[in-house]
Amino acid sequence: AEPAMTPERIMAWLVAGADAEAAFVRKQGYAVAARMVHRMFPHTWPTAFADMAPDTIGLDAWNQIMFYLTDLLTDRDVDEDVQAHNTMVKDAMRVTVVPEMVYTWVKALPQDPAGVLRTAAAFAPWIDAGLLLDVQEANGFLSQLLTLRWEVPQALDVMTALIGKGMDCELKVQVAEMLHVDDLPALVAQHGIVAAKTASKAATVFVEYTSPAVVEALLAGLALDDTADALSLMDGVAALVAAGVYPSEITHALCTRIRYNGSADELTMEPRPEDDMYGFLALRNALMDQVEALYKKYAE
Repeated sequence: AEPAMTPERIMAWLVAGADAEAAFVRKQGYAVAARMVHRMFPHTWPTAFADMAPDTIGLDAWNQIMFYLTDLLTDRDVDEDVQAHNTMVKDAMRVTVVPEMVYTWVKALPQDPAGVLRTAAAFAPWIDAGLLLDVQEANGFLSQLLTLRWEVPQALDVMTALIGKGMDCELKVQVAEMLHVDDLPALVAQHGIVAAKTASKAATVFVEYTSPAVVEALLAGLALDDTADALSLMDGVAALVAAGVYPSEITHALCTRIRYNGSADELTMEPRPEDDMYGFLALRNALMDQVEALYKKYAE
């Protein structure tokens, strides 16, 4: 019979050089390693993270294993026992593992910015934001993030995750300033929909303090000629509409997609030849309730 997979066996495979394997074999092996850590840390395999240090197994392997792991830890489609186990593992990681992990990200960002930022974006929603928003560090995570966001789209995913974290009103303003959200229009011009989604999240979270730059970035995202792109920004649009922020500009931005037929009680929205029908129907459903009242008020 095939011997059971143990920490010793998976570590031997990783240290021996998984890079020599075919890509699909590596991915399967990394996923197995993540499941083992998820199942065994901290009680059965307390040294899992120390054993799997990037210097030991390689940065790419470490990034992928950590990404698979946080996917397991944040899966909500599980029963109560698994949810309780996930909470226990995350609580144990927060004590010592996460600070060391952030330190590794800081050191590794120049080497593999896209891979590190992809992993950081996956962890950011449930770890202490203060570890990433280290304003005192001259070359810490935040300072590198603010530089890399112009070059690496994955930096915008980290920003979106940080913006979406629960926080009180005063901290919201501080985070917006730390992340320089007023640069979002230029970032949309640089990265397109990825940055526009960050603006949508900012509009949703910071709606009481939304700056003109955030609105400008969201409008630039709405101007991207893709139905699916517009659909992905509806949370931000809805937040601005509900708050009465720049309603005429939002209405104008949607005019190319909605035809107001002059009736006080009816709106119609017609697909363009280039629209994917499934995405178009989803977009229409998302927009109708949000925009109907605005059209009656502003577009008569």
